[in-house]
Amino acid sequence: MNTSNEELHRELWRWCAETGARKEDWPGWNVCHDVYRNTCFACIEAIRRQTPNTNMCDHCPVEWSTTPNRCDGSAFEEWNILLGTNKTMERKRLASIIAELPWRKI
Repeated sequence: MNTSNEELHRELWRWCAETGARKEDWPGWNVCHDVYRNTCFACIEAIRRQTPNTNMCDHCPVEWSTTPNRCDGSAFEEWNILLGTNKTMERKRLASIIAELPWRKI
């Protein structure tokens, strides 16, 4: 089965929302052998969409509610800051938001 980056993105973040764990610990990495464990499926998609002489982030498919095409200042950045803290419920809440953000089609 050929799973899209969007489907993998949602699966990963839904798992993080359910468990409160780090994305590096997602069991799905075991079947995504060609992808680094600390990567982002939205970033992989952005690279795929990128055109010459443009910034990869300009092609991010996630519709972040903060800066357009940027995860800076977003739920992802907040989630990332909370790693290593005991704020599991807040990490779960943020991961749930990330999992369901709209994904721009080409």
